[in-house]
Amino acid sequence: MAIQRARSIDDIYDEVAGADTVLSTEGPLTLALDRRLEEPRLGRLAATPRSHASGQMVPADQRPLFLAIIDQTTLSWKEAAFTVQHILDCWDRTGDPENVLQAQYDTAAMRKALAVVRAERSTYRDLADSDPVADDVVVAGEEFFTPLDDTVVPSGYKSVDLFAEGTYELPEIRIFESPTEIVDTLVNYIDANNAEDVGIVLNRGSRYATLVETAFAANDIPYRGGPGFEDQPSVRAFLRLLRAAFDSDDLRLSDIRPLLIQMAIEPPIDDENRRLSTVTDDAVQDVVDLIDRIPSLSFSEVLAAYSNRTAVPMWDLETELETVGILDSQVTQSRVDDLLFYLDTFDVPFESSTDGVLLASATSSVYVDRPTVFYIGLDRSWERAVPERPWVDTAQEDALNLKRFQLLLQNGQKRHYFVVDATGGDPVTPCLYFEDLLDSKFDSFGDLPSTRHGGPSLGGSTPFKHDPPNGVSSSDPVTSLSQSTLRTLVNCPREYYISELVESSTDHFRQRGTAFHDVAELYTVAPEAIRTNREAVLNWLVDEQRPFLDQHDVETWRTTAAVGLDLLTDYLDDIEIEERVYNGYESFSESQSLATHLGQELESTVTEQRFENEDLGGHGVVDLVQDPTTLVDYKTGSQSTATSVLKDGAIENPSDTPNFQAHHYLAHHRTVTPEQPLSFRFVYFLDIVDKAVVSRDDVSVHETVTEVEYTPDRFSDYIGSESVYQWLWEDLAESNNRRKTLERMEYEPYAAFFTSHDYPDAESKDEVLDSPITSAFESHCVDHVGDYKYVRKGARSTMKKLFGLRNGQLFGRDLNEYETFLQTWINQVNEYRNSGFPVGDPNDDRLDHPLLIVGGDDQ
Repeated sequence: MAIQRARSIDDIYDEVAGADTVLSTEGPLTLALDRRLEEPRLGRLAATPRSHASGQMVPADQRPLFLAIIDQTTLSWKEAAFTVQHILDCWDRTGDPENVLQAQYDTAAMRKALAVVRAERSTYRDLADSDPVADDVVVAGEEFFTPLDDTVVPSGYKSVDLFAEGTYELPEIRIFESPTEIVDTLVNYIDANNAEDVGIVLNRGSRYATLVETAFAANDIPYRGGPGFEDQPSVRAFLRLLRAAFDSDDLRLSDIRPLLIQMAIEPPIDDENRRLSTVTDDAVQDVVDLIDRIPSLSFSEVLAAYSNRTAVPMWDLETELETVGILDSQVTQSRVDDLLFYLDTFDVPFESSTDGVLLASATSSVYVDRPTVFYIGLDRSWERAVPERPWVDTAQEDALNLKRFQLLLQNGQKRHYFVVDATGGDPVTPCLYFEDLLDSKFDSFGDLPSTRHGGPSLGGSTPFKHDPPNGVSSSDPVTSLSQSTLRTLVNCPREYYISELVESSTDHFRQRGTAFHDVAELYTVAPEAIRTNREAVLNWLVDEQRPFLDQHDVETWRTTAAVGLDLLTDYLDDIEIEERVYNGYESFSESQSLATHLGQELESTVTEQRFENEDLGGHGVVDLVQDPTTLVDYKTGSQSTATSVLKDGAIENPSDTPNFQAHHYLAHHRTVTPEQPLSFRFVYFLDIVDKAVVSRDDVSVHETVTEVEYTPDRFSDYIGSESVYQWLWEDLAESNNRRKTLERMEYEPYAAFFTSHDYPDAESKDEVLDSPITSAFESHCVDHVGDYKYVRKGARSTMKKLFGLRNGQLFGRDLNEYETFLQTWINQVNEYRNSGFPVGDPNDDRLDHPLLIVGGDDQ
């Protein structure tokens, strides 16, 4: 099977232009045919059967009939919606609404609703009561006609096929890195002058729709077919206000920020994750007071209060509240739920733009009458749902939907198919209709005829390119990066750009880390201030977190904080700190909240030490310089092993969770203490809190320390040392194969081997074991010990153990490569500042501003 070629609208018009009446089930096609009339005529040339029978341009019956049902019966709003949808669907597909009373649908509620629907005037009833059209009638696409549509079709009609002879060869699909890059391309191509010539087909509920609408609004590009009544910012904010009245008492500022924006209230971003009751802003508290009063007000009173605060008239919403009969009713949870359901279920008519780019739904459109059409997404969300109801022939409906898809793909004189093949690291599955049409299974868009987006124009004068980012000066180049900034860049370059423009909020994880860093810094400088004020310090830790915690979590946090405080101070008591001035560092003069709270002065040459290394191109702040060879960093998250830490710091194939802290800080510190082994210690002191609560005596804070060691030597030189030789076997049982082999071979032959052999760079132990060096070492051991089975096993065990050592610490070459990697990214940032910051393929879970970067389906 292949994609059947569709006839163009112009071709269809040429065949039907002489008819008295053209009937088609596709409303946009009938309007397109009418627009092509060259001479005035009385009435329309083309219409849908229901439009022809009722005289309405765009029939819409579900909402009026729903309103009639809730007015004339005691059915709930959800029952009314369910019944009217099923009745009308059955009437359309079978020609008789009584057929809905089958099997599980023969209920008292359905019979009540059916009585109302049959009595009320509707386009369905108009069509059912109509006689066949007496004129010269052409039916366009008769396979799509339902039994109810057939009511007006005369016996002598002429049928016009919507398909032509032959097949349609799908042009190459363009694969982009992200939805944002697709939207960038659209904005580069479309402007206010050519907007009327462009149509865009997409899933109306996808991230693409939100991104396109936002981008068009920002660039003054008119469009139609955009957000519905309930998606208008003012309506959406009012609904959020109503929901807030019945949400939990632990609402965060972020939960109502869109509402506050509509009221021209802009509280600090830093308050974003605080509970509303803890935000001190007067304007915010005025809104909180209104939220608290809503259950005692009517919808009309809440709407008036909202309008007063926003200075936005809400006449359309007021009319709709009156239409559904709740305007003067008291606001209750159930009524708010009903209102939200109603607005989500039915299209409420309202004045909207009729000019500009046509945004068409991928699941309800077939014809898009524009010269240029962009198809965006083409994924599983493009598949039309087939209802499972007794009167629905699912196989027939699937076949019709496949035909609709083929027609949809062939609109316009110029067509462009834009997709992404991965999002958040997960592959995007193409619409399954492609498999049906092309008789092949497709796992990705790359399996279809496609090309990667990267520079050519759309065939006109508009190139694919990014404009230079506003607000970023290319004359002031970046010369240094922090490890956290590098981490952001590697995950998503555009996140770096966004973070330069948008302030980030504080959440309880960051606040928790900051608070314990304050404790560690003060305890290092003035331990007695903590010891003698332990209860005050604990209360302070709780108060610092309180604005971010649900009320029932506060006591749990107090327990965690108390144990964490003891574990952290235990660690600092147990280590020896060499207090001295370290070259290459300076005290980081940031406000220390705990010291201020306790009235203490902070002066230290070892805590919170900042470095700025121009030669390296890096800067950062070290929590504690313990001694000339040891750096310490306090962590409040879950513990990671040294191997995991270094895996996340990989530079050839960066991790999905990149983290270069150990590399970054040790690369600088080796310039402070050159040619020396160094250590970077991560102290995950909160990781054992649960164990410590159960039995404090059974745990030690030192088990939470992950140490990343650095050796300036080459790895092959290092493993040839006597200390590594002894480490490989001395703690093993005397019967162990590795111990017997190495102990009997002795150190000198062991060292001699690694003098002449380089240990390989390998991704796995199996790769090492299959490499020539393992065979060579096995032979070397046999030569010096004897050809025994345990010797061969011991040799292979040694190579496996060395693999773990290689991946568990850093060596001179590792940091040399990291420095090159860092400089490469510095150069890349400066190029991006002129050409634009790409999205790449980020790990969405690591984004601070995901909605600004890749959009969101819930917007």
